[in-house]
Amino acid sequence: MSKIYLSFFALLFFCSCAYHSGLPLTDRRLQSLSIGDIENLSGESSMTALLKNALAEGLAKEPGLRLAAGNNPQACTLHLSIKDLENRGLARAKLREKDERDYEGDAYQTVLYRIRANLDYEVYAPQPEQKLLYQGSVSGQADLPKMHDREVALKSAMRQLAMDLASAVLIELSEKK
Repeated sequence: MSKIYLSFFALLFFCSCAYHSGLPLTDRRLQSLSIGDIENLSGESSMTALLKNALAEGLAKEPGLRLAAGNNPQACTLHLSIKDLENRGLARAKLREKDERDYEGDAYQTVLYRIRANLDYEVYAPQPEQKLLYQGSVSGQADLPKMHDREVALKSAMRQLAMDLASAVLIELSEKK
């Protein structure tokens, strides 16, 4: 009977995730991160604040990572650059009957848009050396339905885009070796 219990506990131990076994990150230097400069080349001014908030929220939720308080000299610094904000039509729907349109192009209208952005990131070592540890690029997207008030839908889509970009960066950082 004790062999069954022993094998059961061994199975539980080896099948647990890294969060429970105490090794959530492969690179220990990334345990404490501070959000540095965010360069916004997208033309959408609200993306800087939205991305900073999404990163802070993501760092609070990600096991093994934490947001450094203030100007902590022992924390790695994350620098970001938002690029290539693209807004294009994704889906069209037939909205008019044949007798209600002047030409065939009026029959269909775009009803769903997709917003995409690319984000370059760089992680620098703590203050004494400030050397580049990691760099990379991620992309994110959000969908925007056609509504009577486009600004309401755009605000929600931009928030979702920021959350998607922040999530992609944090996933890449948590998997660094």
